[in-house]
Amino acid sequence: ILVAGMVYVAFEVGPDSGRKGFGDRYNWKADMDSSINRLDAVIDHGGTDLTVSRSGMNLVSAKFDRFAPEPDVILEKKNNLATLEISRITGRRGPFIFSRHGSYQDWRVSFSDEIPLVLKCVGHEADVDLNMESIPVEELTVVDDGGNIYLKIGTRTALVSVDVSGDEADLRIRIPADCGIKITGKEYASYLQDLKLTEEDGGFISEGFDQAATRVSLNLDDGLHYLSITEY
Repeated sequence: ILVAGMVYVAFEVGPDSGRKGFGDRYNWKADMDSSINRLDAVIDHGGTDLTVSRSGMNLVSAKFDRFAPEPDVILEKKNNLATLEISRITGRRGPFIFSRHGSYQDWRVSFSDEIPLVLKCVGHEADVDLNMESIPVEELTVVDDGGNIYLKIGTRTALVSVDVSGDEADLRIRIPADCGIKITGKEYASYLQDLKLTEEDGGFISEGFDQAATRVSLNLDDGLHYLSITEY
């Protein structure tokens, strides 16, 4: 019998495993759960810089080093689905997180390399570094007006759907060389043709897209300031 549960986090701990006093880093984690077969996550980070990478043995872990109100972290589990919301506190004043180790000015969130992930990141004028190479991400949405977005996609799932929007944002994407690519965004037609992509069905597609073991579908906002797509 699977039991729904909720974890609400409202405490600070230091970089070590023990609890620290007010004025140090704030760490959080959720242990791996064998009943979970998908994680849906929303990170509303505002103007705070965000880094996403692979977790070790945890379902998800996070570190908040920002001199700012403590974030809300809410994890719910129901049946085989876990949902996670990380957001800046609104409507009430939370404790502030001070760091003795310098002004880090960011959040760092790590996800399991075993559990399929649907992730949405919402911010503005923030540096967003998403290293999804080892994470089985199925759907990724990034909203970051005026931001600087770096995205590295891996081959852990057969189909990866990515939607990026951000007026005047800079976007850099790295994709495995053997992936199939389909991109929607006519504003970038000249650049995409230089990448040897063929215009088809309202988008641009790589040769052999349908036969590729991993296919990446990108929907790009026309308002981007800069776009770079490279292979690795």
